[in-house]
Amino acid sequence: MPISRLPDAAVRELGSTLAISTPVALVKELVDNAIDASASFVDVIVSYNTVDRIEVRDNGHGIPLSDLNSLGRSGHTSKITTFDDLITLGGKSLGFRGVALASINTVAEVSLITRTAEEPVAVAFLVSRGGGIENSKHTSAPVGTTVLATKLFSRTPVREKLALKKFRENLAKMRELLRSYALARPQIKLQFRVVTGENTTACSYAPHPQANTKEVISQLFSTGLALNCIPHTFRGSQPHTPGEGAGAGVGLTFEAYLPHASADVNIIMGHGAFFSVDSRPVSPTRGTFKKLYASFKAHLSRFIRVSSSGQNQALHAPFIQLDIRCAPGSYDPNIEPSKDDVLFRDEGYIINQFENLMSSIYPTAVDKPDEPTTLAVSTVSGREASQNGLTIVPEPGQNTQVGLFYHP
Repeated sequence: MPISRLPDAAVRELGSTLAISTPVALVKELVDNAIDASASFVDVIVSYNTVDRIEVRDNGHGIPLSDLNSLGRSGHTSKITTFDDLITLGGKSLGFRGVALASINTVAEVSLITRTAEEPVAVAFLVSRGGGIENSKHTSAPVGTTVLATKLFSRTPVREKLALKKFRENLAKMRELLRSYALARPQIKLQFRVVTGENTTACSYAPHPQANTKEVISQLFSTGLALNCIPHTFRGSQPHTPGEGAGAGVGLTFEAYLPHASADVNIIMGHGAFFSVDSRPVSPTRGTFKKLYASFKAHLSRFIRVSSSGQNQALHAPFIQLDIRCAPGSYDPNIEPSKDDVLFRDEGYIINQFENLMSSIYPTAVDKPDEPTTLAVSTVSGREASQNGLTIVPEPGQNTQVGLFYHP
């Protein structure tokens, strides 16, 4: 067969299922867009089977009328103008490729409602299959954007069947995803609603003014976990060897919430790792962050064995929250489709500085703790505290069942 050019529709469809491979990926892209639009509230509504309906509402700045015809077109973005902009983009924007909405529009049917502060009314419309809008009309809505995706993967039956089969797993991953955003950005209010027929399970994280990570931990996990962790700020030192990691120490800061030296092991286990880079949530299961989590568990394990006189206590997914603040240009966020990994210019330096932080907090000698602590340990169970920390929001005229925001 000779080499020939694929039709544009085929090119879009082949690329779209890579960018939007699961319902979770679709939710992530829409939440990224909402946060990039300066939203302080993001509401995610999902049908129980995860394919019939995924809707994300935000109170961001909305989409100007002059930009509507660019929606759903691959390579159209307001985040960058050239590839070189990626050098300094990492800490400024979660999205950048200009393929998210175009990909969503290929694997689902998409409609939007949007309004900017300059417009007296909102506009509602469908996104055309190849990009642009159709069937637009004015409607009443607050400033912000609502994106509704329906019939997800209906044109790719194998992908649709897999999503339907794994709907419980995908719902759990969506909860986990939103929990990672809350920990990375404590000031944003997040709501997650799962619709089953006439019933809606609705849970939310609602921050107080000047909210911090401790409040997120209290609301989404338990007050017990929050009391068993303390904040740490660690600023990277300059490399001693000339030329080694040049510039890597400039602006490097670890902002972490870690179990304190006398934490209750039973309370800190089972919650897992939450990493972010410049408030961009990243996966703890790959690349540099997998290594950092392994280092944390190794230091914590050694410290527990020493402090418990040699008794070996199994560490099952111990809790850690870490945000790495980096200098512009010190990492590349354009690593893989889901944008939940980054490539550091000097990974060795990052790991070395993290090792220094771990050694200062979890010394191997019991008589050299990082700092004395008088924090009390809560007697409230993690499950009870998580339920007590939830805000349950019923849909008008519908029954609401209590559910845990981020616990499957």
